[in-house]
Amino acid sequence: MSNTVIRIDPKRAEDLKNLLLRQKGVSERKVNNALWSLKIEGNYVTFYKSGKVLLQGKETGRIKELIEKTFGERLEYADWYIGIDEAGKGDTFGGIVVCGVMIKRNCLRYLEQFPIRDSKTIKDKRIESVLKDIERKVPKSCIKKICADINAENYNKLRDLTGDVNLLLLNLYRKVLYKLLKHKDGKGIIYIDRFTDEERIKKFFDFIEEDKLVIESEGEKYVPVALASMLARLRFKKQIKDIEKATGIQIPLGSSDERIPTVLIKLRDRGIDLKVVAKLHFSNVNKILSE
Repeated sequence: MSNTVIRIDPKRAEDLKNLLLRQKGVSERKVNNALWSLKIEGNYVTFYKSGKVLLQGKETGRIKELIEKTFGERLEYADWYIGIDEAGKGDTFGGIVVCGVMIKRNCLRYLEQFPIRDSKTIKDKRIESVLKDIERKVPKSCIKKICADINAENYNKLRDLTGDVNLLLLNLYRKVLYKLLKHKDGKGIIYIDRFTDEERIKKFFDFIEEDKLVIESEGEKYVPVALASMLARLRFKKQIKDIEKATGIQIPLGSSDERIPTVLIKLRDRGIDLKVVAKLHFSNVNKILSE
């Protein structure tokens, strides 16, 4: 019995199940730790919480084609793939981080065993565990990683000069992509999660020549961008840990946590300049500064 693995967004588990239930000769079965499992004409399709869809059987080709056609995001053929994403833009504390990865085509098979997806849909501890597994099990030559970041203090200085957060991101994206392309061999595809006007992004990447540039919203549906998203998240968490170590105060993530106003006041009352730990243009920070 052959095994094939496909990655699908866990949020679409029921949609996929309903699609397959409309096929001929389908019956449900129980599998431990799976959201659901179906038997289809002697073949088995099992959907796990991680988003892994396991196909088992001698004739899974038709089922695989149906699933990928409806739900999958195939990578076009290329010698290599680059994905770039950011973390920290929406967080009150810390600066921003941009990470990029270059994955060789013949190495994609190594990544099928890992739950690589948008960092917003996976817990931080799980991200750390998955990235450690990838580091340990995937050949070093398969993936090139580059990150660029600015801390809160530099973020505030640069934003004061430009008044444009997306301009800061564009410069970091450009820096990461430029360094990654130094390692290219053959023709490839660059996937970017769209965070500003597409034409503006293209102007910043004017050094791209024959390689294809794909700019899409929710770009994390592509494995290279999802992996970059996970790397950026972990690196941004290090920024937050550094702030905690320097201040002795636990720092909430995001911008809507109800603890944030209290933490900002505590930092201010201890004589800590908020510009070195938080984004000053955020409304919740402005409110504390004006009191």
